[in-house]
Amino acid sequence: MRPEPCTAALAGYRLKQTQINSDTVYSTFGMTPGVLTVQLPETPVPLDRAPAQQAVATHLLTMAERLPGALFRYVLTPNGQEHIAHMSQGCADLWEVPNTTIERDVATLWAMVDAQDIGPFRHSIRASATDLSDWSYEWRITTPSGVQKWLHGVARPQRLDDGSTAWDTFIIDITHSRRTEANLRDNDARYRQMLDRVSNVSVQGYGTDLITRYWNKASERLYGYTAEEAVGRSLLDLIIPSAMIDGVNAATAHMIATGESIPEGDLVLRRKDGSPIEVFSSHAYLDIPGSEPEFYCIDFDLTERREADALRTVLESQLRESQKMEALGTPPWPSPRDISTTACAPKHPRRVSTS
Repeated sequence: MRPEPCTAALAGYRLKQTQINSDTVYSTFGMTPGVLTVQLPETPVPLDRAPAQQAVATHLLTMAERLPGALFRYVLTPNGQEHIAHMSQGCADLWEVPNTTIERDVATLWAMVDAQDIGPFRHSIRASATDLSDWSYEWRITTPSGVQKWLHGVARPQRLDDGSTAWDTFIIDITHSRRTEANLRDNDARYRQMLDRVSNVSVQGYGTDLITRYWNKASERLYGYTAEEAVGRSLLDLIIPSAMIDGVNAATAHMIATGESIPEGDLVLRRKDGSPIEVFSSHAYLDIPGSEPEFYCIDFDLTERREADALRTVLESQLRESQKMEALGTPPWPSPRDISTTACAPKHPRRVSTS
């Protein structure tokens, strides 16, 4: 009598049927030869987890449609043909062209790329395909409506079985940030140009590591270093006397920790030739979000002021002396009448004969 087929079920798994020759079963369990029907897992995914995975997939698709950018797959074949598929709705918003048009003809996108960017753009793709390195690039486009945009794309490549390379790509519009950066650069250039034209105010910029980042023309004249010599070198090596190094380190560390600028005051610093220079120095600490903190030193040469103060002291002393002589009735200098009489007197008095 043929035995009834045996069924081994794994609870909680999606199953499929398979048949196994039962000779081994016969020899093991003493059953007559026949066919053993065994239920094996069709997939390694438990049934109770399938709904959760479906929910995740649905959520990812929703995210792709809501992201402020373009998601798609770009494929480059070994013979150089290009294909784009699985485009999100953001693609049409970004390029102002229907997704179906782009999928039919990738050249539609290349036609929008700025002529100066096409060569480097294609090179970046080839380099990523060659060594399967992550791709990242920024470029300019002009949309069909005439809008100029800056785009930034990132992707990770993978090699397909037919030798093609596929990138799952994300591209975002960075026009606003690019314009903001350009405005900041313009403002910085105007600011530096203005400072370079101020002949009697020395301005230096430093990072929190005390490395010089900015050195204006007045600093060149005051300290003797050109901007090329100063930028990239430590403040401590340029103008700080050795006796002041510990104090400068402590003061700058406190400024960086608290955000409070170093108090202004008179300092004796050092020129390139080693000679001392007395300055009035004030400081400004800048901690702008998105940028590394930095601080600026604004120095005024006190040499001329010291010389002017010395001259003023001499003049004031002479004035007090003259006022004292006048009070005693003795003019400190000849009167105009004395000068006139002296000038008219003969240099050699006439000798009078007595004979």
